[in-house]
Formats: sequence, structure tokens, C-alpha cells
Amino acid sequence: MVISGILSNLSLTQINVINIKNFSIERGTDEYINEFNKFIKRIKIKFTIFFVLNFFLLFVFWYYLSSFCAVYKNTQVYLIIDVSISFGISLIYPFFINLFPGLFRIISLKDKNGNHKCLFYFSKMLQLL
Repeated sequence: MVISGILSNLSLTQINVINIKNFSIERGTDEYINEFNKFIKRIKIKFTIFFVLNFFLLFVFWYYLSSFCAVYKNTQVYLIIDVSISFGISLIYPFFINLFPGLFRIISLKDKNGNHKCLFYFSKMLQLL
């Protein structure tokens, strides 16, 4: 979770884009250009750190896996099967996790009278999970 948090913080830039957008509304053109140049530098640094860290972690995981397979030669087939199952599940379960909040939200937004406000709030709670 720590590694995932660090990598997502380095790769996601929505907060920075919103900040630069709000800055452009509040201040003049010269200040905006200076702030935009700083923004571009920060993004370049974040992405550089992200890719270096990502390649380093990929190398470490590859080395660990190749060492494991060299020591335990009889488990390679089971390892490939387990990795395939895990990969398949990791591709399928986000679809269902994101499907249910969307369905509840669509039902609540289609209601013209506003009787399904609880479904909308329930979908927001599901989205946080």
C-alpha cells in the first residue's frame, strides 16, 4: 500500500492542474506564465521520479521472481497458473466495483421527483469503498 500510494502520488496530477487553473483565474498573465513554467517543471520532476522508481521496482521484482523460480523449479507451473488467475481477477473485479455505484447513481438521477436521494448518497458511499 505504501508503494502504491507513492506511485499514485507521483503519477496523478489532477490537483496540480486544478491549482494552476484556479491561479490563472485569480492573477494576471505574467504571474500565470511564471506559475505555469513552475508547474511544468514540477510535473517533469514527478514523472521522472515515477519512471525511475517504477523501473527500479520492476527490476527488483523480476530479480526476486527469477531467484524464486531458480530455487524452486517444480513450482514454476503452479506459479504461472496462479499469476494468470490473479491477473484475470484483477482485470475483472474493478469492472464490478465501478458498475454498482454507477447503476445506483443512474437510477437516482433519472428520478424526476427526487425521491431517490438516498440511492445517490449510497452510490457516493460505495464509490469511496
